[in-house]
Amino acid sequence: MKRTYSRRYLHKTFALIVGALLALECAFSAVLLSSAEQALLSERRQNDMAVLAQIAHNIKLMHASILDTCNTLYNNPTVISLMTDKNAEADIAAATVKMFAINRSIVRVNPYIYSIYVYNPFSRAYYSSSHRGLLFRDADLEAFAGGREALPKLKPIYRSIAAPNMEVRSDIELLTYFQYDAMTDGQMNGGIVVNVRNDWLLGNLNAVAGPDGEIIGDVFIVTDAGDFISDRPVGEDFLAALKGLQAGRPADAKERFYQAPLLGREYIISEIPVEGAGFGLLRVVERRLVDGYVSSMRATVAIVTLCFAALAIAAALLLSTRLYRPVGNLIGKVAGRESGAIGDEFDFLGEVFERNAAMLQKYEVERRSYRRIMKNAWLLGLLRGPAADGDALPASEDFAGAADDFAGAAAEYGLAIDPGRGFFVAVLAVDEPFPHGGPDRAHLVFAVLNVASEVLAAKFPNEGVELPDGMVALIVSAGGCASAGGYGGAASGGTANSNAKSNDGGPSAAGYGGASIGAAGSNASVAAGPDDGALLKLIAEAQSTIGRVLGLSVSASVSQRADSLRSLPSLYGQARQNMAYRFLYGRKCAIDAARILDIPDAGAMERFHSAEKNLADELRLGRLPKAKDILAQMFGQFRKLSYTDAMAALFHLIGALRRALAEIAKADAGSRADGIAEIGRNLLGFETLDEFRGDLLAKLDAFFAAATARSASRKHEMIAETVREMVLRNYDDVGLCLTGLASAMKMSTKQLSRIFREQAGRPLPDYINAVRMQKAAELLERTDLSIAKIAARTGILNETYFYTMFKKHFGSSPNAYKTAMALGKALPESSEARL
Repeated sequence: MKRTYSRRYLHKTFALIVGALLALECAFSAVLLSSAEQALLSERRQNDMAVLAQIAHNIKLMHASILDTCNTLYNNPTVISLMTDKNAEADIAAATVKMFAINRSIVRVNPYIYSIYVYNPFSRAYYSSSHRGLLFRDADLEAFAGGREALPKLKPIYRSIAAPNMEVRSDIELLTYFQYDAMTDGQMNGGIVVNVRNDWLLGNLNAVAGPDGEIIGDVFIVTDAGDFISDRPVGEDFLAALKGLQAGRPADAKERFYQAPLLGREYIISEIPVEGAGFGLLRVVERRLVDGYVSSMRATVAIVTLCFAALAIAAALLLSTRLYRPVGNLIGKVAGRESGAIGDEFDFLGEVFERNAAMLQKYEVERRSYRRIMKNAWLLGLLRGPAADGDALPASEDFAGAADDFAGAAAEYGLAIDPGRGFFVAVLAVDEPFPHGGPDRAHLVFAVLNVASEVLAAKFPNEGVELPDGMVALIVSAGGCASAGGYGGAASGGTANSNAKSNDGGPSAAGYGGASIGAAGSNASVAAGPDDGALLKLIAEAQSTIGRVLGLSVSASVSQRADSLRSLPSLYGQARQNMAYRFLYGRKCAIDAARILDIPDAGAMERFHSAEKNLADELRLGRLPKAKDILAQMFGQFRKLSYTDAMAALFHLIGALRRALAEIAKADAGSRADGIAEIGRNLLGFETLDEFRGDLLAKLDAFFAAATARSASRKHEMIAETVREMVLRNYDDVGLCLTGLASAMKMSTKQLSRIFREQAGRPLPDYINAVRMQKAAELLERTDLSIAKIAARTGILNETYFYTMFKKHFGSSPNAYKTAMALGKALPESSEARL
């Protein structure tokens, strides 16, 4: 019965996908609704501003037309005669005729004009074209104009006309324009008053009315005096709240479209000024009109969201099932045999992993079992020979007589090598210490052996041997892959590399010759041999694979070819001995025995000794860069020598370097020979020749850097001593100073000052003053010269300055110092006076 487990992972996957899809949908819906609301508000703004702009344009045109009428009327001869007639009050009939003419020619022609008043300053009367009489007294107008120093000229004034009995107000609302030249004592010096019906203003407001005459929102005309004009009745509370809102807005507010609460409701307000007319237009729309569209869209989005949610659940179910399928298949394949619940899927896989880990541990024990150990010991005996292992084939026996023993071992251990072909032995060694200790080290050795064996098995059947010192050896059958049914069948390395070439040609009897020695892997330089260098190329590929997979640098040494099992100990010894060439060729090298045997020796040592003499000469002359060039050439020649000659040449080079540096140190009186004896002392401790070369160059740099520093120090000492002598000889020179000394020494003042301070421990000017004061003290003790003469003899012409300097250095005046010396009293010497 299979074990049971919960599908918690499947449920989590389904919930995660559903949550992600729904979150994405909600975010999209929120953005859509927000964008729709903003779009509606933007459209509302554009519409309101367009309507208000059109009304403002109409008002400006009408205002311009009224201004033209006012100016024409003001310049009319009849009006002028009526304004300037001093006897108009006496001749009422004439005035009546004139106003009748004005009414007929202007008022009746312009239906928007309600009436015209002509003001005569001599009679102080307004002559009216109104049907209410020539001398109709407009009490509201007189109240407005009374007491003002100036009336608004050609600016509309919103007002109402009272009835003749002054008991009730008329329904007639007017816009009044004044036109005059000047005013005296609050009265016009002649002028006209044009009363215009505000019907033309309200008519423009009707332009935004709907087909049924109902306006969408309220449109107000706001005058400079703060009056709100509308063509429809508005509640007093609402109008008061709107006026308060407008009064509270800053005069320089730039936002003409905004939202604000009025009487507990939210309104959208648009405003625009009517330039030149003194008006402003205001449109007020309740926000619920816009919210109605948004609510409708919300309902639509909600329906779409629900539909999408259903699709999201179906898609999540399908997607989670598809994603879970590999996990389900894996669990189905590795299901256990015992019954019982073990948690969710990952608990189940964890239990399987632990069980498999135990199986791997068991396999590790089996890997180190008696059978494998015996196989490795038998192969190691083949490599070591009869002297080292009694189980190996005796060297005196003929191979044909021992074939039955090899066949038995091949059958028992599954050997892949074929005794009917020739053999190579390849030894692999890790270049650096293993990064892990304990059991991990054995695992890495086993991994190196298996990777190398598998790569070589692409063309060369082989058997791997773990060596006691951590190296590995490969016994390689020459001549390509073994035929089916041969000894042991498949190569021990495992599956062959599918990218390997199928060339089955092996090395010739003359040996695996011709392949050059160089670094393998990415830096490999392997030339083709008689068999196209297949083995060395696969060795290089194995080195590269080990470096990439295991992170280890591996060097390899390949022996010559032999045709008998009896030759395996000789081939193994040859490969181990040639591994010493890793010191010359560096890490990741592939060493070919045939190439080493072909190294020419004739004349190489003589050329090396000649270069060695040139190197010593360059070092004695102190030409380190040239010496480094010679060293580079010499180290390049080491790889062309046999290992024995190369090591001998190295030790000879070390001795020559020590002698040359010792001579340099002896010639340098102030130098020390530290570090010379260290050169080459630990030669055998370096892994490669390049590491030794780096250490040697570092020691040479340090030696010559110290010599250069000592030379510079001695030069600075000589400069400081020369300056001291110059100061002692010329202290009485008035011109003795830092600048003059620097010029005499052919140096900059900054450089001389720095060097003298480093050597003397004090600034040069302080030293000059100290010498002068010391000489002055000696003259005071030994002579009877005056203070002025002593100051002059010490290079100081200013006697006052001399007194100051002397007291600073000795703590007393020159006279006190001389008296103390005469009485045999010793004064304490100032630190500044010491030389």
